[in-house]
Amino acid sequence: MRSFFSSRLGLVIQLLGTLAIIVYVPNSIAQVVLLLLLWLITFYPLTRLEIVIFIITCIFFTIADILVIYRNVFEFSHVDIWGMPLYEPFVWGFYFLHSMRMIGDTSSYGNLKKDFYYTGYLILIGILVEITGTYFGVWHYNIENYVAWWIITWGAAGLMLHRVIIPLGMRIAGILNPHIPSGR
Repeated sequence: MRSFFSSRLGLVIQLLGTLAIIVYVPNSIAQVVLLLLLWLITFYPLTRLEIVIFIITCIFFTIADILVIYRNVFEFSHVDIWGMPLYEPFVWGFYFLHSMRMIGDTSSYGNLKKDFYYTGYLILIGILVEITGTYFGVWHYNIENYVAWWIITWGAAGLMLHRVIIPLGMRIAGILNPHIPSGR
């Protein structure tokens, strides 16, 4: 039986709930706890591939965030660690899993049509995330043409998810337990 959150409407509500926690919950630890709980409940059950992709993405994008913050491209209004709030190291893992669930069929990675789906969808949610974050003052940009930055960054993230992270995640998930298909 499919859960409500595996439906497209459920995934939209999951994304909006994530943004609401980021905007309206004032305590950093509470944000992290509520976000991880929301994602655990709404992504349940998680496959081994999804767990591996979440971890890879969190590591890579935390490093990327630190570098971009260091270059003064943007800054967060509330900082806990490494120039960012506590939830930030986890949020890109969420965006990638959310996109994978919304688009589906990770087995056809490398497909040009899927490149467009992942790139376009990440641009779409990226614009929603960026407008929400900047409008509510969660972060702000220190560069001109930040909308172009949004489109390029989020589009590249979508292409990277489809062309690099999913294949890498499948390889690592297969290595972790070669007797069980990596999608589980």
